[in-house]
Amino acid sequence: MVLSNNLLQRLPRWLLWVLVPLYAVPGLLMRDPWRAIDANNFGVAATMAQGDLSDWLAPNIYGLLYTEEGPLTYWLAASIGKLWLLLGGRHDWLDEVMRLSCLIWLMAICWTVWSTAQRIAKRPEMQPLNPLSLPTVRSDYSYSIADCAVLCLLASLGLMVKSHQLVAEMPELLGVSILALAAVRSINRPITAGWALGAGLCVIILARGWSHGIFIFGAMLLAALSSPMSRFGLTHRLVRATIVVVGVLGLWALAVWHLSPSGPQYLKLWWTWNLNQFTDYNSPKPLFSTALQGLKTFAWFFWPAWPLTAWTIWSHRHNLSDGALKPPLAGFLGGLVGMLFYNATSEGNFFPLLGLLSVLAALGLGTLRRSVISLIDWFALFIFSITGAVVWLGWSAMMYGTPAGLVKNLRRLVPDFIPSVVAIELMLAMLVTLAWALLLIWRVQRHPKAIWRSLALSCGGTTLVWLLMMTLWLPMINTNKSYATVARQIQSQMKQHQPEQAQACLSTIGLGFPQRASLAYLGDLNFEYSKAAQAQKLSSGSNDCPWTLSYLSFPKNASVKTPNAPQGDWVLIWEGRRASDKQELFRLYARR
Repeated sequence: MVLSNNLLQRLPRWLLWVLVPLYAVPGLLMRDPWRAIDANNFGVAATMAQGDLSDWLAPNIYGLLYTEEGPLTYWLAASIGKLWLLLGGRHDWLDEVMRLSCLIWLMAICWTVWSTAQRIAKRPEMQPLNPLSLPTVRSDYSYSIADCAVLCLLASLGLMVKSHQLVAEMPELLGVSILALAAVRSINRPITAGWALGAGLCVIILARGWSHGIFIFGAMLLAALSSPMSRFGLTHRLVRATIVVVGVLGLWALAVWHLSPSGPQYLKLWWTWNLNQFTDYNSPKPLFSTALQGLKTFAWFFWPAWPLTAWTIWSHRHNLSDGALKPPLAGFLGGLVGMLFYNATSEGNFFPLLGLLSVLAALGLGTLRRSVISLIDWFALFIFSITGAVVWLGWSAMMYGTPAGLVKNLRRLVPDFIPSVVAIELMLAMLVTLAWALLLIWRVQRHPKAIWRSLALSCGGTTLVWLLMMTLWLPMINTNKSYATVARQIQSQMKQHQPEQAQACLSTIGLGFPQRASLAYLGDLNFEYSKAAQAQKLSSGSNDCPWTLSYLSFPKNASVKTPNAPQGDWVLIWEGRRASDKQELFRLYARR
């Protein structure tokens, strides 16, 4: 490819770093913890923020150990929450404040992806033709490619939901991106890159355990061994990385073991959870169905990065054997191989590979044909414009009751939702829609020549759809995924039945971690084994809780649809569920 000044036009730096928080912040605020993993991790972080050192070392959800994944996600969220509480912030805003940690993770991920792509694009073998002897081709080209890598990451459909939840995949993605940056950096600085390599491994292990990152690191190590360029100084890098990993993880394990009463049990269960990632997954579907489902997830999750990556591999096929493309490509392939040993259909297992694929996708844009760029643009234009129109149509249907068929379908999802127009959300949605229209006009009328033009509409389209959903549809989505209504009902029933015991401890039967975390926070309930409940038992001199909450989640065709009742002299005072979920049931019992 022959470059010109128009092609090397860089994306304004301020625009890139405004785009990241503009994409990240909507969906973090003005909502409750959502059921499943978002509520799980919030419960751990909230317990840390309101607890002591033992809670930070041995993660738990209001007294019950939570040994899945790693503590890094909770540590950052809890640090923000702890600071908020120390400054006198409102307790009912704690979940929203702690979700701002997602913005920090995303900013760090974008910087790492940008740096990795910039270093690779600056390599001589990756440079385009420069017959006009333009003075700044090398740096300008690398900066443009780096900008494209960030745009590609933000345009990826798989990033959209998980980047706005308290999930361990976010710091794991950062750790994998640091590994790639360290591997690329080792080509020019083969010795000092070992410290960054160790840091990346620590982030991965403390984020989501060692079971997922082992394949990515192993593939990158094999790639380094097979490349004379990367093999130089490899032993020194591995020694430095080992020092960092052993030092950091050793100090963490020693602190957990000696400074937390439940630390030894936590470490044993955490290690078992990592081992079980390889042995516990048994798909009920045949191998062909599982593979087909995995391919479907791959196709939409990595869009638009995967077709661009395929072009990068083809256009740079002569540089793959011993070039800077090898580390991210090897890491990506290693992550795919790892899915053969655990759940290949889980979106969480695809997520850590987003940064590697975004870097690979951006590196092929310089050689992409104009006709292909136009095809990508028109596809993004139609798909995201139609999707945005559907979001607006769904909102108007709920607000004004027409068309009737759409209203009926939406009511099945949120039967208890009370529609109301929120002025600020409506104004933001209109501004976003206007910005999308202006972006389309700019792309059609100006015919920009910059390399990053092929990703402008895709990135703008994903941002449009997400912002519309997090303004117009956020109240509906929150009603569907929140346990706020159930928490209020339980709290109300306890106050009505025995007002003097309304804040007493509550034992549970079959209650899962998401329900425990959500109900404790939203309903101010003191579950058994929590520190508040232990203090109440000590002051009252009784080891028994006056309340029991029983829970059952069942499939549609289940024969048993009633939760187990507690043993002893109890009376049922309330039964209920979330209106949007008919496959779960809560029962509240009071001691006679």
